[in-house]
Amino acid sequence: MMQVEKTEKTIERINTHPGVEGVIVTEKDGTPINTTMDNTQTVMYAEMVRTLTGIANSMVRDVDPTNELEYIRIGTQKVEVMAKTDPDYCAIVVQSMSVKKKAGPKN
Repeated sequence: MMQVEKTEKTIERINTHPGVEGVIVTEKDGTPINTTMDNTQTVMYAEMVRTLTGIANSMVRDVDPTNELEYIRIGTQKVEVMAKTDPDYCAIVVQSMSVKKKAGPKN
């Protein structure tokens, strides 16, 4: 299976999880290359995550110059934004907090 097809299938699978509002894949500079969200939301989240991961990576490097940021998770009352970074790309998932609250803890 080609890498592009594999990536698209992974995005589709993540997007079907309860509460997921969208999935965005960006280049390192924050340029969106694949998304399930509308253009306005895609640009907003991509820029926000690019800025926050830059700040967070600086904090990580201040503590240990040999270390790098890999993952960041930001929760608000309405949404949770999760981003997985690597040297070339960033995968962003936006999830509704209302679904998480309804599900509650698993026993």
